Amino acid sequence: MQTFYEGRVEPADIDNLGHMNMRVYGRKSAIATYALADHLGLDGAKLASLGAIVQNHDNHTRFYREQLEGAALVVKGGVLSATPDLITAYFELSNATNGDLAATFTNSFRLADTKTRMPQRMDDSVIQAALGCIVDWPDHGRPRSVDLDPVRTDITLADMGDKQVMMHLEPYEVLAEDCDEHGYMDVSDGTSLAFAKLPIKFERPKGVKGKERGWGDDRVAIATMESRQYLIETPKLGDTIVTRSTHLDVGRKTLHSVHWTFNQDTGRPLMMVGQIGLGFDLVTRKSMEFPPKMREMLEQNLHKEFA
Repeated sequence: MQTFYEGRVEPADIDNLGHMNMRVYGRKSAIATYALADHLGLDGAKLASLGAIVQNHDNHTRFYREQLEGAALVVKGGVLSATPDLITAYFELSNATNGDLAATFTNSFRLADTKTRMPQRMDDSVIQAALGCIVDWPDHGRPRSVDLDPVRTDITLADMGDKQVMMHLEPYEVLAEDCDEHGYMDVSDGTSLAFAKLPIKFERPKGVKGKERGWGDDRVAIATMESRQYLIETPKLGDTIVTRSTHLDVGRKTLHSVHWTFNQDTGRPLMMVGQIGLGFDLVTRKSMEFPPKMREMLEQNLHKEFA
């Protein structure tokens, strides 16, 4: 596998759990994806001549080992499959010092028109270059609990009502500073629309701790172990973005959640983020079962119909 990113975990990458936040993993994944596209011939000049962008629209991640501030990182990968409509790539993020696997990424990208965001087909030269970068898809990089089936697009904002779990995600308006020159929200850094306006680390308001929530234990948190992020439609300048979340399954230690993000005015879905979370002991930094009260509260928000 070829190297497509090298860097370090910066202080700003650390979240409330004391390790590199999952959204920062997404940024590293996006950087590697665009570096691969550039390597295949989709560089800035080529894209400008085509009037196109590389749209990194389907991203699967498995998280393996937490990374702490200062850790040296490297992302290596290659291509799993390539057609004129879609290239699927595979990457591994590792600790460059000790070689520990931190995460795997399976990303699908395509060309999209800069002005309309309609798909474009890729040249044969790009496909041939991609076929020269084929890598194996190891078992540890394949989906475990989050499938890669086609994402449904029939769910509307009205269907989900006001469901919110874990945290309340406020609606927000897409501002000029959020957009590219064509008035589309810039999501090239792999940002999740649901969490785009949240800082990586924030002061938790009163009432968010485990005991105050009724969970009975302040040590417990939920660490994401696997996720899939799928971009359905890119928001535009002036759009109001709203997210609704629910749980699909609650186990002894695991939680399957889904976040659907919508255009508030049209009700159409913009993005789906599915996550598998694991009970995480903030003291021992190991997995733990959800306290009974916490599990009971989580189960109150089960809505499997929104999978």
